[in-house]
Amino acid sequence: MSEKSCITQNMKNHIGVEKILGSVEIEKGAIRKFAQAIGDQNPLFQEESIANESCTNGIIAPPTFLRSIDAACALLDTESKIDIIPEHFNARVDGGSEWEYFGHVRPGDTITVSKTIQDLFERSGRMGEMLFVVSIIKYVNQLNELIATQTTTGICYQA
Repeated sequence: MSEKSCITQNMKNHIGVEKILGSVEIEKGAIRKFAQAIGDQNPLFQEESIANESCTNGIIAPPTFLRSIDAACALLDTESKIDIIPEHFNARVDGGSEWEYFGHVRPGDTITVSKTIQDLFERSGRMGEMLFVVSIIKYVNQLNELIATQTTTGICYQA
């Protein structure tokens, strides 16, 4: 006897659909503060005179800065939220992420963040029934250049 899947047709319909989360204009001060907060002393993130003479031709953001952009877009995203996760999965944990970088984030850039659900699957474990949501988050600048992608796995379960 097979158990009924918690993955509905409505949930499956969202696989492969790209959703724009929002856009954020990058400020030089935000890059500096972020670098200071994570304790990164790299002058390319903070010292304009050194960064201008480097191969980057100016200040760039640390790669992990994109995490703050993702969070800012999530706060701005009020219209496109479609929560497809069933209510009984009331707890969520980060199952990890993998990053791929293609360019730099610079002061003055406008970064647009989008998210696409790539896969949904179920497993049973110590926490009971779990729903895994694999998503790809894209970071694109105002020139329509792909700056980075993040493949994330979210694990949903009943608390």
